Amino acid sequence: MIIEMRLSCDEKYLVTSGGDNNVRIWFWPQLREHFQVSYTAPVRGIAWHPWNYSLLAIGGGVGQGCVTIWNASSMQQKGRKSPKENNAFAVDSLAWNPLTGELVVSYWHRRTNNDGVPRSSIIVLSNLTTEVDEIEWHVGRVLYLLWGNGGATLATAATDENLCMCANNVLIMCDNWPYSYYFSFF
Repeated sequence: MIIEMRLSCDEKYLVTSGGDNNVRIWFWPQLREHFQVSYTAPVRGIAWHPWNYSLLAIGGGVGQGCVTIWNASSMQQKGRKSPKENNAFAVDSLAWNPLTGELVVSYWHRRTNNDGVPRSSIIVLSNLTTEVDEIEWHVGRVLYLLWGNGGATLATAATDENLCMCANNVLIMCDNWPYSYYFSFF
């Protein structure tokens, strides 16, 4: 069963993740397997770099929470980022900013806030060692990260049934409650 699939920006590679806990990189359009990376749980977070076409980010599944960067051409791991807290549960989504090349990572945490509900957080990385921002917009798992407006707007959707969009340092939250609100988080 295929969980996620993404085509590289130059349309040379296709990456798939499956229920068998493997991430496979294929030559496109031949669909000939190039190599695979095995995990201990299914992987949801995969993303190709927007202009360095052979760079692939993979986020570990349940219980791993690591982000690894792979060079698809050389089949080599270029870097790895472990979660800053031991309680990070899984990477749910990844997205590279097409303007800056920053990597946005959606983590699902075991840790809870005062209401006892597990939390998700969105981490913005300029590289694997430099975290430039941490955002907690959602209560539920953030399964979708999408850049729009050429990389100036980030939209997120989560299992809490909320859609959040941020542009020009203003967060627009459309939620399942009977109201929506606007506020600046910077």
